[in-house]
Order: sequence, then C-alpha cells, then structure tokens
Amino acid sequence: MSTILSISDFVYQTGTLTIAPGDTTAVFSGTSLASSVKDGDYLFAGGSLAVIQTVTDDTHAELFTEWAGAAVTSGSYLILKASLLRYHTALIGYDSASLLAMLDGTNVWYVVEGAAPDPSIGEDGNRAIKTNVTPWKIWLKTGGVWVLQPGSPGGQGDPGADGATWIVQAAEPGTDYPANSLWIDSDSADLDVYQLGGSPLDWVDTGINLKGAQGPAGAGVPAGGSTGQVLARDSGTGTEWIDPPSGGGGIGFNVKDYGAVGDDSTDDTSSINSAISACNTAGGGFVYFPPGSYAVSSQIIMKDNVRLVGAGEGASTIRLTASYTAQAIIEGTGVDRGGVTDLAIDAGDFTSTGSVAIRFTNATDIIIERNIIKKMGQFGIVFNGVARGRIAHNTISLTTASSSQNQGILGSDSTANTSIEITRNDLINTALNFSGSKSTITHNRISNWKFGAGITIEQASTCHTLVIEANHCSGGTGTDVNGYVCGGIETWSPKTVVSANLCFSNAGAGIDMGGFANIVSENLCFDNGSVGIIARYGTSTYNASNSIFIGNRCYDQQGASGTQTYGYKEENSSLSGIMLGHNNFAGNKTGTVSLLATTTTRAASLNGSLTSNALYKASGVEGSFVQSLAFDDGTEYQIRKAGSVYSSVSDTSGTPCKFVSFASSSLGRGGLYTSTNHPFQMGVNNAQENLSLDLDKAVTVRPVAAVPAGGDTSVGLKFTSTANLGIFIGSGAPTLSAAKGSLYIRTDGSSTSTRMYVNNGGTTWVAVTTAS
Repeated sequence: MSTILSISDFVYQTGTLTIAPGDTTAVFSGTSLASSVKDGDYLFAGGSLAVIQTVTDDTHAELFTEWAGAAVTSGSYLILKASLLRYHTALIGYDSASLLAMLDGTNVWYVVEGAAPDPSIGEDGNRAIKTNVTPWKIWLKTGGVWVLQPGSPGGQGDPGADGATWIVQAAEPGTDYPANSLWIDSDSADLDVYQLGGSPLDWVDTGINLKGAQGPAGAGVPAGGSTGQVLARDSGTGTEWIDPPSGGGGIGFNVKDYGAVGDDSTDDTSSINSAISACNTAGGGFVYFPPGSYAVSSQIIMKDNVRLVGAGEGASTIRLTASYTAQAIIEGTGVDRGGVTDLAIDAGDFTSTGSVAIRFTNATDIIIERNIIKKMGQFGIVFNGVARGRIAHNTISLTTASSSQNQGILGSDSTANTSIEITRNDLINTALNFSGSKSTITHNRISNWKFGAGITIEQASTCHTLVIEANHCSGGTGTDVNGYVCGGIETWSPKTVVSANLCFSNAGAGIDMGGFANIVSENLCFDNGSVGIIARYGTSTYNASNSIFIGNRCYDQQGASGTQTYGYKEENSSLSGIMLGHNNFAGNKTGTVSLLATTTTRAASLNGSLTSNALYKASGVEGSFVQSLAFDDGTEYQIRKAGSVYSSVSDTSGTPCKFVSFASSSLGRGGLYTSTNHPFQMGVNNAQENLSLDLDKAVTVRPVAAVPAGGDTSVGLKFTSTANLGIFIGSGAPTLSAAKGSLYIRTDGSSTSTRMYVNNGGTTWVAVTTAS
C-alpha cells in the first residue's frame, strides 16, 4: 500500500512571522507551533535561514543564533520539517526489530476479508485469520496451500476435530453450534463457562469460571491479590498471587515510580537518584524517564550497570533549578557499563567554571547516544580515563560561541582514554577536543566555534594511533584566549590517519598537522584564513616529520578576496622525511606550496614531471634539488635539473661530489650524462668527448677533487675483476702503475698531441696519437 504525501508533511507555514535582525526569538501569529514544529526544524523567511533551538509555545520559538536576515513584520515564512528529532532512533530500532521478528517464519498473519485467503499471498508457515464471521477461522499455509486449522485459539475458535468451537459473547448463543462447543459468558462477573450438550442441545454450566474463585480443574483466577502482584503457578496445579521477584534483570526502572513528577518545577533529583540506586542494587538495567521536564537542584549520580533512557525526540528533559551549583549534572565516577541515551539536557547557560552536562571519569564501557544538550555551560560531554566508550548521534550547542575555553565534547588528557568511538555528533557554536589512543573520530559536524580547532588532538603521551575521518569542520572564527587562530583540525597525535575530512571557511588552517609519522589523505580544504594544510613543528617529539600527504585537494575560490595563501606549507626547516604525492594544491592566493623541510619528497602529482615534483633543501627554492644517487663505496651524487645552479653535497668521507645530469648537453670534467644514443657516458672535457660504459660489468666510481698530474688509480673508473684495471684521468703523461690494458686519458693535451695511452704493464704506457 502506498501513501500520498502532501506539502504539509514537509513544511509548516500557517499564520505570520515577526522578527528583527539580531533577535533570537521568533514571534508568530495564528500558529500552533507546539504541535507542529520540532526543535531543530529550519525557519526560512526573506531569503534567510535559521535553526530553531526551542519551541516555547504555540506562537514563540527560540533560535540557535541571532536572526541574520532582514526584518519581517507579520510576513510570510516557511518552517522546513528537517529536524533529526523527527526520527527517533530508539523507536525506529525497536520497530525494525519487531518487524523483522514478524517477518520471521510463522509470525506473519494476514487478515482475510473474503471467504478464504488469497492463494497468491504468504509463504509456508504464515497464518491467516477471518474475524468477521462466527466462529472465527484460522488458516496455516503449508506446501503453498492455505489449510483451515481445527480448534485454533482466538476470540472464537475454529471447529475442532469433532466440529466443536468456542464463543465469547454476552448474550447466550443459539444451539446451532456443534456439540461440545464452549461459550464464555462475557457478561458474567466471573466469566462463566458453558458447554453445548445433551439432547436436545443446550448450554450447560460447567462450573468453571475464568475470574474469581478457582475452578474445579485448575482454571480460573484466584481471588485476592494486591496492586503490583503477579499470578504464578503454585506447587500443585493451581495458581496464586505473589510479589514480583526482586531485581531488575534488565527491566526498566521508571523514575516516576520513585517519586519523580516531571512537571518542570518539582525537584526530582532525589527520586531520580533513588531509581538509579534501585536499578544498580537489582543488578542493573534501564532507568526510564517518561516524557516530561525534570528539574534537578544537585547532581545525578551514576552507578554500575545503569543506563538513563529518555523517550527521545527531546521529550524527556533534565533542567537545572536556580539553586544548582555543582559542576556535572550527570556524574559517573568509577562506573562500569553505564550510559545516557535519548535524553535532553537544558543546562540553562550555566557558566560556572567546569560546568558540564555529562561527565564520566575512570569508567569502562560507556555509551552516550542520541542526547540533546542545549544551552550548555563550559562543556557538554566530558570523559577522562574511559576505556571503551561510544559517543554518537548527540546534538550539543552553546547559545553563543565564545573565545574562552569550551568544548561540546572533551576527552581530557589527565588520565588516558582508550578505544573510544566518537561519531555522527552535531556540535554548534562549540568544538571537540580529544586525548587518547586506539580511537576513532568520524562523521562529526562541527560549526561556528571560537575556541581552539574544530577537532583538537592535544600534545600528550597518551595521544596516538587515532583515525580522524570524514568530519565536517567549518566556521571557526577569530583568535581564542590562548592566541590560537581557530582552524579546522589540529592534531599532534603520532601514528594517526587523517582522511576524507572537509575543512573550510575557518580563520586558521584547514588542517594543522603536528603528528609524527602520520598519513594525511584525501582531505578537502578550501577558503581557510591561513593555509589548506600546514605541517607543524612544535617540539622534537611533536612534529609532522616522516608523514605522508597524499591525494589532498586544497584551494581558494574567493578570488581577489582570497585568504588561503598556500595549499600546503611547512612550518620550518626542522621538519624532515615528509612525502608529498598526488595532491592538487593549485588555485591558492600566494602559491601552491611553501616547502621548508630538509627532505620533502614530491612524487608525480598534477603535472607528473620530475622537475616540478622533486626534493627540496631548507631554502625552499626549487633550485635546491638535493636527491642523492649513492654508490657501493659510499659516494653520493646529486640528481639535478639542467641549466640551474645548485649547491653540492659530500660523500661519506666529506669529499665534495659531482652532479648527475639527465638533460645537460655539455658536461664538465668528470660529469656523467645520459642520452638516447649513449646509455651512460662520462664527459672527458668541455667539448663533450664521451666514453660509453657497459653497466652490466662491475664498475667502481671514485670522486674527483682535482685532476692529478700523471694520474692516480683512485681517480677514474676501475674494474673490480683485475687489480688496477680501469680508465684513469690525469694531466701530463701517465706515471701511475696500472694493469695491462688500462686506459689513461690526458686532460691537458692540445689538438695535435697525444691524448690517450694504453698500459702495457706496470708503468709502461703506449701513446695513442689523436691529432686528427
């Protein structure tokens, strides 16, 4: 069956709206807001949009932020029904589970309006019932066929094996039913039971009644009993009234059963704590808050194995009285297996130092889900020293963003937190700060804060091995009380993955990366006030060295008013071992990258050319390309781009090294060169007379500090197969001793003199005339 939706299912627009710029209260006329609008719905008027924080009554609603649009006086408006409170996760889960159970085998029933069930519906094991006839009929589908069932229970039974059935009604039935049928007289005080029998057939009182005194065959309900007792079988075949077993056994404890009123004025603190204690004493379970507003004047104290559960959708609210002075509203210290779900907490903008809505300390297995914390004080949810916890689907808001310390979610670093999942929370005008390990921070939405970064991971030994993924951080504004310009994500955690986050329109950097050996991948950072991503150096312990930045996109789309200077920047030259690869940093205000680390590897990226994606020295100038080519004896050569001037490096002994060029057409003495015609060449002099070398053979490469007179066996190319067999270089005639067959190249010969010699053993050299 399909449902036809109307526009009223999506919007509310009855009556008129009056609001002025800067107002936080929207005034309506001719409306019924309380029954039609939810906290979190969107108000749209005059081209401006705002989020409704609280529906005060039928004609007033409080907004999360000041109205930024133009004044509206008795004007038209739309309220978009988009609040998450319209989707109660707990009830959805319960209904889904119930539906799945119904769809499981024999639990599916069809109601039959015709003579028999439609053969095309249902599966084997399903049942069908027909209730608009006397007696009722029940079918079971077996082998693809609906089979009428004998003697099935129900309001009126199907015929049994002998055709008998049973009927429940006030008036005496006729006698046209099969013999042995039963009639339960619903008009009798004790639900008397009659049987059709005798000749002629008549309804005969069996002496059995289903209410009142016990019947002859164990049927009936015993008299007596008191409120709250339950019926149980006794030691024989009868039943008796008993008190329910003590202990929760997972069964809910209703705070109203312990004296809570929920009328927004009565102090319910003591009643709530009594329900928690009773639940804990019984072995644990759920403490349930029916819809209402529960005023508290002091802390709600959590205990082991207790979870506070509200009715969801903001229906169950805990509110502070004027006399409240404690820090945490809900306090759990040393608690095992505790939690808070589906509640709303109105902290009333309580700004006492350390004020917090929910706090767990030195606790294990904690669940905080689907809560609404509004008008929070300094903190929303705080956890310290928690092992294994889940903080999910909470909406936390600060009435007005502040540059003084505040966090919607704070994982304190005074005691380590571990194995925490923080996911799918909405933080408005406040941010998230976490210290811990082996934890995940994913799919959170943080907006419009003024203290710290949207997500801050502290410098602490307890912080490491985190996953920060798919978070949305935007609207960080200004400089906070500590002098930090509010950025999207700031992390100092080593061995951490920061991936697929969206950080934009923040006063500071999109991502401040100060963690050692991290992977920063596939993040999108744009229109930030500083840079897209910055590799930070705080201390020798907390810095971004040895990290990989890959697949990120950082740009500024604001044109002449752009603020994001670079897509990627390194804080200083103390950083090292950083790898950049396959990023797109084009389109920023000043440039693509600002590189200061001693070794920053740039893999092929947007253009894919080696010369534009290289290694850089501390100066950050592209000309200082310092990748090294190392040989077996420890010698190192710089790989260089042709036509530029570079500083040299040294081999392991401190001797300056020569360059290796992949593009030069003219080599200095001792330079190495590659081309399509000569796979590997050595320059003899500036005229580029080259000698091809077969690199399949063993070759020893020696550094040349200066051309030696008469040559030297340590200068040139030497083959390891025979001692001192090689190609040597020197000025003047050769004087060195070498193996027979070696070559000597004279570097100072004129065009008409001898330039090359062949060794005939020891120091005997035969000149090769090359005048032509």
